[in-house]
Amino acid sequence: MFGHSLTAVDRPYFERILRGVPQTANWTISYYGASSERWEKAELAEAMGIPVARTSFTTLDRL
Repeated sequence: MFGHSLTAVDRPYFERILRGVPQTANWTISYYGASSERWEKAELAEAMGIPVARTSFTTLDRL
């Protein structure tokens, strides 16, 4: 899915998604390119309940 920021406004949306997908689901999170943004996205994903151990990160230009 595209168009989310992984911030508080997205929390209800992700809570619903997390209830509907298997815990073994793999996630890919994109970011613009700065390595600091990659780590920020990892922290936001973890706070949202997304299992970071099952998450890969890629820049938008690689999608």
